[in-house]
Amino acid sequence: MIRLRAAGPADLTLLRRWDQAPQVRAADPNDDWQWETELYRRPDWRPGEGA
Repeated sequence: MIRLRAAGPADLTLLRRWDQAPQVRAADPNDDWQWETELYRRPDWRPGEGA
């Protein structure tokens, strides 16, 4: 079984590394998720811990 969880601030280094992968950059070279901000947002549609 695969268990998914919400990404958090501890995942910042991994997300930055993934964003720099050649295949990700090729898919959308101008993509900027602004992870430093996005990881702290908690919009109503995003499940939290344990969801």
